[in-house]
This record gives sequence, C-alpha cells and structure tokens, in this order.
Amino acid sequence: MKKKVCDITLIQTGIYAKPDPVGEVLYLMGRHFNSDKQIDPAIQPELQLNDKTKKHLLQTGDILVASKGHDLFSVVFHPLKYPAVASSMFIILKLHDPHTILPEYLAWHLNHPKTQKILSRSSKGTSLRSITKDIIGNLEVPIPPVRKQKALLNAMSLFTREAQLMSKIENLKNSIIQHQLLSVISE
Repeated sequence: MKKKVCDITLIQTGIYAKPDPVGEVLYLMGRHFNSDKQIDPAIQPELQLNDKTKKHLLQTGDILVASKGHDLFSVVFHPLKYPAVASSMFIILKLHDPHTILPEYLAWHLNHPKTQKILSRSSKGTSLRSITKDIIGNLEVPIPPVRKQKALLNAMSLFTREAQLMSKIENLKNSIIQHQLLSVISE
C-alpha cells in the first residue's frame, strides 16, 4: 500500500526566532546536527518559553525534514534535556497513526537515495536547494506492515553499525601503518 505523506502526517514548518543567550528552549538548526544526523550534545537553549514556542514544541516521534541546504536529511526527534523547537529551515511531520507507520521508517524512506533524487529534482534554487511542504506532502510512501518496517530498520541498523566498525578498523590500520613507517625513519 502506498500513501502520500500529506495523508499520513500533519505537515508544519519550523519557526523563525531571534536567539536569546538566556533561553529555556532549544532552537534546532542545521548546524546542530553532525554528519551522522545526531544532535550535538553540547547544544544550549536559545529561546524563551512563551506562547509562540509552546505551540511549536517538538514531540517524541516528530520527523524533522531539512528543507533548505545541500543535504535534505530527515531525522526523528527524541526528547532532549530541554524542550525544543525546530527552526524555519525544517519541515515537521507529525504522524496521524504511529501504529501504522513508524516515524523511523518514514525518516528512513525520506533519506533513501531514490527519495533524495526525487527531492533534489523537485527542489528550487541552484546554490542553496529548497523544498516546500507541498513537495514533501505529495511524496508517495510504500507502507508495509509494521513488522516489516521493524525488520527493515533492524537490518539498516546492523548495516550502519558494520560500516562504522569497518571505518574504525581502517582508521586503526592506517594509524598502525603510519606508526610503523615513522619508526623505520627514526631508526
């Protein structure tokens, strides 16, 4: 079964706000995410908790889609030390029924190279790509049973872990070889 993103989620945009050095709420921007799409643990609150920020607070399972920039990545929001809102560079997807489609599965689908190609072709701008809520909303998502979604996510997690371990092994091998070469010169 396939459904459009607009049929399975509430689509919102992040907010534009001026950061405040004495804040209570995290203001998530693209620069707060590392290359693995993880939020920088050193991030500090930059906004006050007021009526505007209260109505835009992120909830567990919300999907943040970077709508501007070179990398149109998607991540699932999980609670942090402080409440958080997304900046206007993000489109926020709130699932209608997380028992039918898992937020992690939808984020995975949006990050898939095939979907990224579609987003890239649909984006506006040449130097700084940009996508709209309509572009995201009209994407079709295949929705397998939840058990298959979980199996796919588990396989993807194992694949990612393997890639991380292989990279670590390569770095250690390189370090050993460099050390051995340096020791040959030192003799």
